[in-house]
Amino acid sequence: DGTLYVADMYRGIIQHLTYITGYLNQQIVNRGLEQPTGLGRIYRIVHTSTTPAPKPRLGSRRPAQLLEYLSHANQWHRMTAQRLIVERGDASVAPALRKLVRSARDDRTRLHALWTLDGLRQADAATVQAATADASPYVRAAAVRIAEPWIAQPQNAVRSTVNGLVNDTMPQVRRQLAASFGELPIAEREEALFAIGSRYGDDPVVADLIVTGVPGREVQLLERLLSAIPAQSAHRAMLVR
Repeated sequence: DGTLYVADMYRGIIQHLTYITGYLNQQIVNRGLEQPTGLGRIYRIVHTSTTPAPKPRLGSRRPAQLLEYLSHANQWHRMTAQRLIVERGDASVAPALRKLVRSARDDRTRLHALWTLDGLRQADAATVQAATADASPYVRAAAVRIAEPWIAQPQNAVRSTVNGLVNDTMPQVRRQLAASFGELPIAEREEALFAIGSRYGDDPVVADLIVTGVPGREVQLLERLLSAIPAQSAHRAMLVR
């Protein structure tokens, strides 16, 4: 409803039994951490100038009605609408979702629509390719992640489109590329990871992803880095470490 809730758990231990060892169990009992039960508070904090919104009751909405909530200013509405559409598995909303991916004004709406399509298993190559050119780096990164099944296929148009993002300077995109390139066949993977490493190897996340993406080929990649990238390059230094 647009207000802030604070849950006071009011207990010394909040843990699943599976993860409590004999030693921890004894400590809990000795310190009385399992008590009290049945107590606690929920605070609802409302600014004096705020008029709480009506209860959304999204559970009673049909999938087609939930689409409008993917554009809601409140994140809870967007996330809940996405979850409910995916859980119900109604693919009849796929065309409307594809339209939102391409034309919604808010990048958050485009992002939710793209992931909802993926959750429904209705993400198509044309829509994913269009999303790789989105103005938002978050949407482009999501498109790369969703494109992984096509990335694994040889001579696929989506793979070529994704490879074209190697010059994308936004960290969200280059990091997702470094992760998703792990779906490539090993020979092509090494080439793609070298290409992104030579540009953004000074990003520690990119460096880690590159190293984990070439199991058994670390030495060969290291030799190539040492010979092809100038010694003073920050990209090389991070990757070599």
